[in-house]
Amino acid sequence: MLSRAFLSDTLRSAQRVLEHLSTSLTKADAAVHDMPTVRIDRNPGEATEGLVVRYGQRSPAGHLPDSLTPREVEVLRLMASGRTNFAIGRELAIAEGTVKQHVKHVLHKLAVGNRAEAVAVWFQAGGDVERLPPSR
Repeated sequence: MLSRAFLSDTLRSAQRVLEHLSTSLTKADAAVHDMPTVRIDRNPGEATEGLVVRYGQRSPAGHLPDSLTPREVEVLRLMASGRTNFAIGRELAIAEGTVKQHVKHVLHKLAVGNRAEAVAVWFQAGGDVERLPPSR
């Protein structure tokens, strides 16, 4: 009889420990999902020139202004892929000066001070660059 009582107490004690561990794991899991992350988008064998690094989580409420023209959105998407003005001009078959004007308009319409902030707005709005071919 003593061994059954001892075994019962041991099992209850183990159950309390497991419940505590389960609660701790649930909290840890939630904390991990709330942590900022770094993600690198790279296809196998792709040169690091087109490497895109994202930090943090996307904001589900982000939106691009409707005032952006389709060409400005395309320029912003290429900016987000890390392209220079020269590379964007070459890819879109437009002059580098025209790209600079598009970039200036994008920065103004997004109310940001530089390309990095514009790219951050792009990703927060759910923009993606994964389907972009590497820069020529």
